[in-house]
Order: sequence, then C-alpha cells, then structure tokens
Amino acid sequence: MKVLLAAMDETGIAAAAELAKNGFQTVFYTPDPYVEKKATEYSPSLHRGVSKQEFIKLCVENKFTVTREPEESYQEVWITVNTIKEGRDTLHSAENLVKTVGEKLRQVERLTFSGLTKPGECRQLLKLFTRSSAADPTETNYAGALSTAGKLLPAWSSSENPSPVLEKLGATFFNSPELAEIASLSNLLSEAVEAWTLIEMAVLHGHMELVMNCFTRDVVLYQEHLDAVKAFRMHRDTPLLNNLYTKMRKTVYRAEASALSQVREVSRKYRREFRLLVVGCSEMVGQRFVDALKGRRVRVSVLDSEDVSLEKLGSFTGFDGAVVAGLRIDLLRELSKHFSHVWFVPMV
Repeated sequence: MKVLLAAMDETGIAAAAELAKNGFQTVFYTPDPYVEKKATEYSPSLHRGVSKQEFIKLCVENKFTVTREPEESYQEVWITVNTIKEGRDTLHSAENLVKTVGEKLRQVERLTFSGLTKPGECRQLLKLFTRSSAADPTETNYAGALSTAGKLLPAWSSSENPSPVLEKLGATFFNSPELAEIASLSNLLSEAVEAWTLIEMAVLHGHMELVMNCFTRDVVLYQEHLDAVKAFRMHRDTPLLNNLYTKMRKTVYRAEASALSQVREVSRKYRREFRLLVVGCSEMVGQRFVDALKGRRVRVSVLDSEDVSLEKLGSFTGFDGAVVAGLRIDLLRELSKHFSHVWFVPMV
C-alpha cells in the first residue's frame, strides 16, 4: 500500500520512517525545502528506530521516498502536525499545511491526522481539509505522536474497520478524537516524567551508569516530549505538571555545575593541559563550558551532535575526557568506551 505522509517539520521524517519500517510504501512530502533535504540524508536523531543500513534498504526498495509534488490520488494520506511546538500555539502552521496538501489532492480513500494536537483540534483540521480539498475521504482517523515510537499509540477512527496501517502499528482506539488527543498528550507527559525521574536519580547519586543501562532508546527525550512538557508551563489545573519544564531546567543546572566541578578536580591532577571534548550541544552552551573553565589549564573543544556520527567517535583521539551535553544516550555509551573521564549533562 502506498501512503503519502505530509509534514511541516522534522518530526514527520521520524513518522515516515516508522511507516516505511512497518512495510508500507511511504512517500514523504513537505513544503519546507530544508526538511525535504533532511529527509533524504540519514540521521539517527531524525530517522528514529531505523539504522543507516535499514534506511538505505528502504530507499532502494522504494519503501521510503521523498517527493516535491504529491500525486493527486492516494489510498491513504497521513498529515503529521504539531500545534504545541516549543510549547507555543502553532495551530496556524498546521492549518497552512492542511490547506497546502488539501489543494493538491483529488482523491483520498483514508485520511489520518497524526502528531501533537490539543483536544478538539483534530476535528478542526478535518473540517478545514474538507473545505480545502476536492478529495472526499471515506474514512478519517487520528493517531498520536507516531514519531516518538512510544509504548502506546492512541487513535480514533470514523470507521468500524479502520485502516490496516493503524492495525499494523498496534494502535489503541478511543471513542472520540478528543479522548485520543488527551491520551496522546498524557502518554508523552508520563514518558517524560518517567525518564526525568531517572535523570534526577543519576544526577543526585552521581552515577551515569543508571542512564546508560536503564534506557532502551538512544535518547532521553524526543523533542515532542519537551514540546508537551513546555505546553503545561504554569498550567494551574495540573499541579504535578505545573511548570515542570522550569523544574527540569534546575536539574540541568545541577548536572552542569557538578560536571564542571569534577572536570576542575580531575584537571588539577594532570601535569599538563587537560583536553576536554564537549559533544552534543549548541554553540551557546559550549561557550558556557569554555568560559567556566578558562584559566584552569583546560582546553575545551565543542562539537554539535549533528556533526559527529557514532562510527567516527573512535577517531577523536588526543582528548583526556568528554562531556555529552544533550539528550543522546548513544553518544554517552560510545564515548564511555573511548574515555575514562565522561560526564553527562542533559540539556532541555
């Protein structure tokens, strides 16, 4: 079965990779040239759950393709949106995508909205598609954040015999799209709290082995988890989640201060300059490490996680220790094989 998956940002790439991995001929479309380019270049943080070899095989077999212009007719169309990106209301971006895709289609048998939406927005987007498109789907669906590949995929369908795609993905069905939307947000938030509890215990007790051994995925949290957390900043009706993001940031500050303190302590024992590699963070975060260690006989080199692959990490010689400043546990695991001094500073 050929499935068109349309998206506005990089999370759609992960969703498309998940569909292709499950055996569906997936055509990825985005009106954003930057995202289109990213979709064709393998990245473990974007093509989640698929190795580079698997991705190449999917492309060769035409299970994963990228198009600049969708065909007019598809049996199944997925539109992946995020209306709480960075915790802000971005419904207008989702609406623009729906209009763009809808105007290009003439015939669609099944239409599924997927991703992060606030309760009630799925119905709004379905109505907008109906007004914008000549296509008249016989079945409409909602599926949660497929891009996170979590334990649960909340879904809703207008049909008693829903799409075989949803069945293959093991979706859990609810009686209304609003309930499925709430379940999807709840799922992301519970995963975020569970993961961050482990991070706090690791920071409190100073044992990064907890992080490396207790997570089955390669990252602590995906961006979609953080988007959901940020959406509940100062949300008075949810005391547990109220300002959770700010509380997470406090843990980051503690982890960063602890790592800096330990780097200073270790460097004092060296008779020469201590060479530190900081991987996975933005230039601004990297500069914080440079400034904090200035005059301490520590030379800091900073690398963005997108500029380094796991295969190349073994070639980074000449360093005495490394800091993984980000959410990628795969980098932490790999660097621990090459350096005796490794610190983990989660960045949100």
